[in-house]
Amino acid sequence: MRRAITGRFNSPGHVLRFGVGGLVLAALLFLTAAWIYPAENDYVFMEKSASYLGSFDKSRNPVGWWLFSLGLLVLGAVSTGAALFRHRQLARAIETGWALYVATGAFVLGGVIFGLLALIPDARTAHVGPWSFNDIHDRLAAFVFFLLGLGMTDGFIMLGDRIVNGHTRIDHRVLRRPSLTVIAIGLVAGVSLLTWHIQCRLDSSLKEWPGSGIHSFPMWEWILTFLGPGTLVWVAWSFAVAPTKHKSAD
Repeated sequence: MRRAITGRFNSPGHVLRFGVGGLVLAALLFLTAAWIYPAENDYVFMEKSASYLGSFDKSRNPVGWWLFSLGLLVLGAVSTGAALFRHRQLARAIETGWALYVATGAFVLGGVIFGLLALIPDARTAHVGPWSFNDIHDRLAAFVFFLLGLGMTDGFIMLGDRIVNGHTRIDHRVLRRPSLTVIAIGLVAGVSLLTWHIQCRLDSSLKEWPGSGIHSFPMWEWILTFLGPGTLVWVAWSFAVAPTKHKSAD
């Protein structure tokens, strides 16, 4: 387990057991937290924030909140392990530069913040000084999504390597496909939420939260929660299947 969390996978199967297994475990923990959620508090995936499952407030999930927090810890571990493996594979093939370190730093910090989100649930009844757990949790969650987006600097990594070396020892598809997938989903999410925001401004009868159908903010929150760790696992597995050549090779 320690080897996996530090990104020292020894085979594609090792990546899948740790990465996909972790994603499935996190999903099961989230579903169990939803199952335990008090019926009178009425949790609906498309209408209420994912973080409601991890709140110990009486109006939310006072019994099953810890399962959601445990799931976030699992996602944090998966993200960190996959990001560190990704870094080692890229660093052995290219002249390391700022883009790679920015990407790895963003991914690892994002994994750490997943853990902080687990330790600081979305609760209004607990405080740190003048701030409620809810205030801190919301800001950390927004920062996680920013970091995962910042980490997708693969285009700069490839460009920098070509400028320095005139070539690359990386199969571009390993990074291109996951990156384009993230960009496409991110654009759909952004456009969907922006158009709903505009519609609500034009029609006062519409409620901006939580949004309807494809405009549902909670739906996109769930998708993005798994998209970041899932993409990192995809990249790690791709590198494990086709390892990069060492940069000192001819």
